[in-house]
Amino acid sequence: MKNKLAIIYIKILRYNRGGEYNFFLNYEYCQKDGIKREFTTAYTPQQNGDFERKNKTSIEAILIMLTFAKIPKFFWGKALMIANYL
Repeated sequence: MKNKLAIIYIKILRYNRGGEYNFFLNYEYCQKDGIKREFTTAYTPQQNGDFERKNKTSIEAILIMLTFAKIPKFFWGKALMIANYL
C-alpha cells in the first residue's frame, strides 16, 4: 500500500511584517500561484492576538491527538487537517 501525501495549497497569506515569510512576499510569486496577500497594520499587536490563539489551539489539539492515539509525530500534518476540520 502506497502512502498518499496530502497536498495543502496556500490561499491567503496574512503577514504581520515580522520577517518570517519574506520569500512569499514576492508579488509575482503570489500572483502566479493565486495567493492573496493580507497585511496587518504595523505596530498593532492586537491584530495578531486572534491568530496567535488559533495557532496555539491547533498545536495543542495536534499534540493531544498524537499523544492520546500513540501515533508518531510525523503524522502532524494529518492531525492538523483533522483539527482544522473539527
